[in-house]
Amino acid sequence: MSNKPSVNRDYTDILIDEEKDLEEYSVNERRKYLLNKIYEVGLADDINQCKMAKKFNVSNVMIHKDLKVLRQYLRENPEKNHISETTGIVKHAVKKLLDDGKYKKASDLQMDFSEWLEDRGAIDKEPEQVELIDTTISSEYEVIDVVSNVEDGDGDEEIDDDK
Repeated sequence: MSNKPSVNRDYTDILIDEEKDLEEYSVNERRKYLLNKIYEVGLADDINQCKMAKKFNVSNVMIHKDLKVLRQYLRENPEKNHISETTGIVKHAVKKLLDDGKYKKASDLQMDFSEWLEDRGAIDKEPEQVELIDTTISSEYEVIDVVSNVEDGDGDEEIDDDK
């Protein structure tokens, strides 16, 4: 067991005002932003500390401390860490496959990953494609019925636009 103190803060609960300047972020807002970046890239080590320090107008040491706290947070919440690491690995693999021109394999990997996330409740399940097709077909039949009802006459009927 680690001798580091537990991170008692759940950074996923913090809301960030998108219109607020990064330089005005509180320490917890900054950490939430950095946590989102970790989820985006997959690993805290992939975060460029110098760039983040400039963005927030804080020292590199401050960003280093923030990332250290977030690493501890992710160690204490392995379900969040596992998904973020897997996301990063899959993103890198899909990019590599696309760069190599292996589009079908990249698509298959992305689809498998989406299903994996759905199974864990990390993302909402996509609606079944069959339902969408059925709705489209029934809509087309309704349109055809309406059109055929209008054209049932001999074509000599006048249409009163005032009705």
